[in-house]
Amino acid sequence: MRRPTFALRAARGLAVATALALSGCIEESPTVTIEGGVYAPTLEGNIGLSTTVATDVDTIDLDSSLDLGKTEYVPYLRGEVALAGFDLALSGFRTSQTGTGTVTADFGNITAGSTVDSKLDLALAHAALCYDFVETSPFTLGAGIGADYFDLDMDVHNVAFMLDESVQIRQAVPLLVARGVVRTPVIPLDLQLEVGGITGHVEDFDGTLIDIEALLHCKIVGPLSMYGGYRYVHCDFQGKTDSRGFDADVSVSGFLLGATLRF
Repeated sequence: MRRPTFALRAARGLAVATALALSGCIEESPTVTIEGGVYAPTLEGNIGLSTTVATDVDTIDLDSSLDLGKTEYVPYLRGEVALAGFDLALSGFRTSQTGTGTVTADFGNITAGSTVDSKLDLALAHAALCYDFVETSPFTLGAGIGADYFDLDMDVHNVAFMLDESVQIRQAVPLLVARGVVRTPVIPLDLQLEVGGITGHVEDFDGTLIDIEALLHCKIVGPLSMYGGYRYVHCDFQGKTDSRGFDADVSVSGFLLGATLRF
């Protein structure tokens, strides 16, 4: 019998924890937060693809080799529901880049030194369910579980010899999550920090994932606030995709700015 994956166990844990939370506090009114804004992600790091699983993977730089290190401005959506000490947060974004460069190592069947046109589409959805075990007026501390879902499409085209290589990854990665909120007593500000991470084996990959989100809210009037912040996601994975070796040490990071409705 195949053992359940980390992703499956995390999904089951989220479902069980949510059911327990709802069963114990069905009569209470939740606090709902809806946020929308702009995210300015920048891609950094190295990526590699071999011709077979047994072949060593040489990596190339996303920026200098593929010209995929530009800063984009993309929509950023976020929602949060707090109820009886439990906090469920959801967020997501999508970024797309194109570039022309010269690969410094073999990338699949494309040999080092080739001029290539590249395109990368990345969508990331995040979910976290935490329980706030310390909740006072000035600060809140909580911990729980979560998951990041990656939807990655990367195409590399050899201009001279009309060769194409592609990488497609659809993968949910479980996370252990800690969160904290600090509130100022006089000025209507609150700083919210969520840190998630995991290391180990997930499906066809081994490695480490870190996901950090920091948000500073300033209340404007009534339920309306403005927020600024920073999101940092770093993955260091080795494994296989489409029966070939794959290696990625990549970070996505940038500033956030938007509006919040809390009721």
